[in-house]
Amino acid sequence: MQGRYGWSDEQVLALTPARLRQLRSVILAERREEHTLQVTLAERMTRELVAHVRAAAGDKGAAKAAAKVSFLSARRATPGPKQLPSTEAVIRRFGMAPPSGG
Repeated sequence: MQGRYGWSDEQVLALTPARLRQLRSVILAERREEHTLQVTLAERMTRELVAHVRAAAGDKGAAKAAAKVSFLSARRATPGPKQLPSTEAVIRRFGMAPPSGG
């Protein structure tokens, strides 16, 4: 939490256990979304590579074969990138004072 949002030890230690759990949930959700975005990017790059390699080898079905490449299961795939909350939005949500610049 401190590294991600720049909060001091005092700010983190002042949080109630319920607030810590809420913040943990937000951070874990952000990490899952970041992971999904990275995997989606790798998947797209791999599809392009598969399409080009198979097309170079003369495979007429290269585009269809490349479209089948998937790193995420259908139940976990997200429809598109989601905007992550800003530090200020998280601070407002959890009722904390902004970190001091020191």
